[in-house]
Amino acid sequence: MNKDHIIQEIEKRVKEQCSKDTSGHDFSHTNRVRRNAIKIAKIEGGDLFVIELAALLHDVEDWKTGNYKTGVVAKWVDEIGVDDITKEKVNTIISKISFKGVNHDDKMDTIEGKVVQDADRLDALGAIGIIRSVQYGAANQITYHDPLIKPDPNPPKEKIKKSTSINHFYEKLLLLKDRMNTETAKKMAKKRHEFMELFLKEFFKEWEI
Repeated sequence: MNKDHIIQEIEKRVKEQCSKDTSGHDFSHTNRVRRNAIKIAKIEGGDLFVIELAALLHDVEDWKTGNYKTGVVAKWVDEIGVDDITKEKVNTIISKISFKGVNHDDKMDTIEGKVVQDADRLDALGAIGIIRSVQYGAANQITYHDPLIKPDPNPPKEKIKKSTSINHFYEKLLLLKDRMNTETAKKMAKKRHEFMELFLKEFFKEWEI
């Protein structure tokens, strides 16, 4: 199994699939997750091949993207020749990576899973997180703010698109700092979290003028 070839082939396929994404789940997001995952792993440990592969594939079958289709990951890794043990590890990470609400159990059991999940969550925070939240809202025709719609920290999937971009901060983004797995990610998340709090403070100040 040629690991470099596998990474290159998966990267090519992911780039092609998400080339027209406008929801904030484009390849730039995937690549930032990959870079942060590798950065965290170099401090926290873990199998870098599994981590990089899972980071590249983590959004391929995510229902929030415009390319949602089941079975793609399994097809790709089989075609490219990923071994069964690696496939199982990657599939487990992908299946548990997303934040689905405060009452949902999304804890990772392996260091590889913890690292990739942290890297994905870091990209939902800070200046990038703000832009991606607005981008996702625009792509799905979600209003950015409506005082009559209250945040729900544990919304069912079908209700998510009825919320607002500002509510998304209270339903997910502001909760992520305390749900980081690794000490490295916790330190990285702190500054990004504080930046979002400053943004929201200014937003409501301007809204109420």
